[in-house]
Amino acid sequence: MRSSVNITNYSGAAGPAVLGAHLGRVTRAADRVGQHVVAVSAGPWAEDTVDALGIAATALGGQP
Repeated sequence: MRSSVNITNYSGAAGPAVLGAHLGRVTRAADRVGQHVVAVSAGPWAEDTVDALGIAATALGGQP
């Protein structure tokens, strides 16, 4: 199963394309380590949230 990320309540400063790029990196890393990212409730610090997920995936062996 491929990983997926659903975003709710996004109100950050970055546009959807920027956030999408972050999420793409996170989901690719999650796929590599066999994790399923279910949801991110994205508020004003959405970029930090997805960056943290990317760091966690990298720590588990992924390459975001």
